[in-house]
Amino acid sequence: MNTLELKSELSFIEYAVEIKKAETDTIKFEIPIDAARLQKLLNKHQKIPLWLDYGEITPLALNYPKQLDLLGHSNEPVLIVKIGGDDSFYLFKLKQYSISDDMFYGRDQKHLIEKCLIIYLTKLVNSGQTEKEQFDKYFQVSKNQLFKLNQLNDELMVVKRHAETHLNSLFNYILKDIRSANQIISLSDSTTSYLNESNFDLETLEKIAIEAYHTANELSPYSTDLRIKRYFLPEIKEKQSNSAPISPPLPIAKSPKTGRTKANLGQKPKTTLTKLQKTMNLLDRYENAVTSLTNAKLPIMGKNIAQFCVPPISAPALTDSINKHAHRIKECLALYSENWPNLRMKYLPIQKLEAD
Repeated sequence: MNTLELKSELSFIEYAVEIKKAETDTIKFEIPIDAARLQKLLNKHQKIPLWLDYGEITPLALNYPKQLDLLGHSNEPVLIVKIGGDDSFYLFKLKQYSISDDMFYGRDQKHLIEKCLIIYLTKLVNSGQTEKEQFDKYFQVSKNQLFKLNQLNDELMVVKRHAETHLNSLFNYILKDIRSANQIISLSDSTTSYLNESNFDLETLEKIAIEAYHTANELSPYSTDLRIKRYFLPEIKEKQSNSAPISPPLPIAKSPKTGRTKANLGQKPKTTLTKLQKTMNLLDRYENAVTSLTNAKLPIMGKNIAQFCVPPISAPALTDSINKHAHRIKECLALYSENWPNLRMKYLPIQKLEAD
């Protein structure tokens, strides 16, 4: 076993070691690693390079999740690579995720780290160049790639913010004569993405905005901050651009007895909410309640969530609704990964359903 001295060159590497195949079961590591557990994982996962989490190979009890989110951002990753027909494999244990130290291991970052280390090790094994020479050359390339990637990500975020601001302003303008005076309309990220990817003309966007508003307002009639989710938008069979606009609504007639408006006989009946939409509405209510509790610095408990719901409910009713909707809640959590972040992070029954 040879320990590779890379910590001074790569700030995110905590420990690096070359391991001979015959040594795996008897090796003594300088950090807590269970050799038997490591060998079992190597036998199970034949494909290398292999990304693991440190918690999978250490005997220590680590009190944190292996992934920070559904996109696979790792907390404390370990990379195992093998070079050509060499009898050795190489283990790199990266430092734990830290916002303050700018330690972030997303999919793109891990891909670049993996490529950088493979190139470095290949040259180290197959040539007589020194470790320092090889590292300086290829690490500089990877560092430039990481810099360019971060730059492009920043530019993309600026474009997305501009698009979101434009669409929010457009929807508020379209709905200015329909919404309540104190209502502010905002769009979810998935709504913004969908509309940006579509090629709708202004007339179509107006009709989409109006129908989505009525759906959102029906679900949250007393909300002053009305957020339009992707699943509130009407389904358009074909993305439209200067053609085939949505049919205008049928005219409204007045009742001769009451003077109130009523739909003509030929008008389509009011769209009823699907079971999945009802579950989403339920999750929205509980998410708003958890957000209010967080702002008030109160414990996230069932009875508190029930009291902060609009309108309030009993704690048993809260538990019963989650149990009855359990299957559809899991479906919603999987379909809409950006929604209900506070429920996912802070309320144990929802965490259990998501993990199930």
